Amino acid sequence: MLIACLLHLTLVSERDTVAITNSPLHLKSPELNLTESPNGLSDRATLEVDCTESGKLRPFLGFITDELGQRLDPTGRGLYSDGRFACDGSFQIIVKPTTVNVVVRPGPDFAPITFKASLKAGSMTKATIKTSRWSSPKSKGWYCGDNHVHAAHDPTGEIHTDLAYTALQARGNGLDFVT
Repeated sequence: MLIACLLHLTLVSERDTVAITNSPLHLKSPELNLTESPNGLSDRATLEVDCTESGKLRPFLGFITDELGQRLDPTGRGLYSDGRFACDGSFQIIVKPTTVNVVVRPGPDFAPITFKASLKAGSMTKATIKTSRWSSPKSKGWYCGDNHVHAAHDPTGEIHTDLAYTALQARGNGLDFVT
């Protein structure tokens, strides 16, 4: 049952919402807190997202789309064809006022979270997420990794990759090692 659940979450697309509150595994849901404050920009809106595990920033893969379905890039590195980006656990993006859909996936050991936020001109919306780990393969002596990683290039040339960004993507995917 656990393997089936993990596989399902690995295959979830950015448009899907995963409800884990009625799971037969009795998982603890991640916590999401949205707050709003002035940003000092009269015609722009700000979104800031922090994802933590036990008080420390937790790298994740994310997706953001606006109300028109346009994919947004908070990293400045470019987006993969499915719209994902890797993040060290925190990002901020300044946009025209819009409603955004945000997906945060800290790796297969964590429950993903999806939320919608209305970003208003002159305001900063801050999303603080406390992740919920639902499995710990390491505690049982298992490690996750990828032994064939192309670290220095993107086949389309649209993503600005380097070794540090490749390592960040691995951490965002919940990997313990890459070679």
